[in-house]
Amino acid sequence: MGSTALLLVGGIFTTAVCSMTPICEITFPGLTGINQAAARAMMSPEKIASAAAMVQDAIGKYQKLQKAATR
Repeated sequence: MGSTALLLVGGIFTTAVCSMTPICEITFPGLTGINQAAARAMMSPEKIASAAAMVQDAIGKYQKLQKAATR
């Protein structure tokens, strides 16, 4: 769990530094050419609700696994 969190924080930090400074350049294949209007068009209330439900389900499953592992 600790190494996963460290990897996630490091990835977020690296992405932020590369996005906000000229030190490095980071690109995401498949996301080129997407502007703010196009991104908003892809986000419908139904898709956001579906993603939120998926995350809540994943959190519930993770909590069940943690409870089972501590027994």
